Amino acid sequence: MQLHTIQQGGFSWVLDQDDVETILKSKKCIDRKFFKDILDKIGIGDSLITTSGEKWASHRKVILPTFKLSVLRNFISVFQIKSFELVENWASMAKGSEMDIFLELCNSSLQMTCSTLLGVNIEHNIKSLLSESPVLSEKEIQNETLFMIIGGYETTATLISFATMLLAFHPEIQNKAFQELSDIFGNDQRRPATLQDF
Repeated sequence: MQLHTIQQGGFSWVLDQDDVETILKSKKCIDRKFFKDILDKIGIGDSLITTSGEKWASHRKVILPTFKLSVLRNFISVFQIKSFELVENWASMAKGSEMDIFLELCNSSLQMTCSTLLGVNIEHNIKSLLSESPVLSEKEIQNETLFMIIGGYETTATLISFATMLLAFHPEIQNKAFQELSDIFGNDQRRPATLQDF
């Protein structure tokens, strides 16, 4: 593997997605001391991002089924509904003028994340996890949920803001994206999206 990185602020930033995958799958790269030190300072406990070694492996084993394709497929309708609401809010707020979309994206992403993570019967899931798997305590389950919410909404909002900015800078790509959506949805822009549409 030839690692493609840039150095900035004392960190190496990995540029190639295949390199990132290799690193994240390596058992040698599961020490989370850096994140743990930061989060311990603000009083947030252990979770998948801060633990390492066997504790990390056991947490990951319990949490991984949450991200199976069959589970994620059910989120498409939530994403679509919240996206429609976001566009309607932007239309009423902007009224033809410029606006800062980041805070709106944060709010929308937080709603999507909470709807998908908490839209299931959390009490049942926590009781089930506690009874079936003594690996995670109730506090650890709370910490994992908190980190999924924080990680899910903020990263999503940042990514969508950046993608939106790039589309604005490159109208020819924006037109191609619009055309692709038109080809898929035709005149029925509010048709429920399916996994096959992607």
